[in-house]
Amino acid sequence: MTYMTSTASNSGSATINVFFESGVNPDIAAVNVQNLVSQASSLLPSEVVETGVTVRKSQNSTLLMLFLYSDNPDYDGIFIQNYANINIIPQIQRVNGVGEATVYGAKTYSMRIWLKPDVMASYGIDPTEVLTALTDQNIEAAPGELGQNSNQTFQYTLKYTGRLKSVEEFEDIIIRSQNGQVLRMKDVADVELGALDYTVETTANGHEAIMIAISQTAGSNA
Repeated sequence: MTYMTSTASNSGSATINVFFESGVNPDIAAVNVQNLVSQASSLLPSEVVETGVTVRKSQNSTLLMLFLYSDNPDYDGIFIQNYANINIIPQIQRVNGVGEATVYGAKTYSMRIWLKPDVMASYGIDPTEVLTALTDQNIEAAPGELGQNSNQTFQYTLKYTGRLKSVEEFEDIIIRSQNGQVLRMKDVADVELGALDYTVETTANGHEAIMIAISQTAGSNA
């Protein structure tokens, strides 16, 4: 290794670039970096581990940049991003010699919960309470069984829906319940299926678009 650089943003994302001398086997370098990242994972905050730490090998320069858009106004940037993630990006990444395919102006589908500060203040609710309700009621787990190892005639397997999917399901999340009165998510926030990130806007020929930057692996033929 020659040196390292790192960048971080207020959105919670961070990138660390590790540079190696020319001629170093990129596969061996990637394995060594991955091993050290695994050793450091226990020191990272749980939120970082849940989001995931990804190690990729690529050259520093960009080989190709392309734009993807649709003439049909029904297909917005979020739809195009989702289409690219499913049908295009995996195909590009499988090409021999491609190190990374990065999307700029990415608008991956995400359930957005826009809190209403004035309403929350009237109920005495802070964002931590809303986050706790989300964590408790949007989980994937095995509920178990009833009647096991007992003198019951029948044994029942418990089932439930698991993680929430629709806007209506997120709106019905219970924030508080007291004396028969229920305060739900839709009472303190606007819920919609939107984009994960709104910090970048990409257009091409007057249309909402996404930009894909492709870099190559060391030693590959451009």
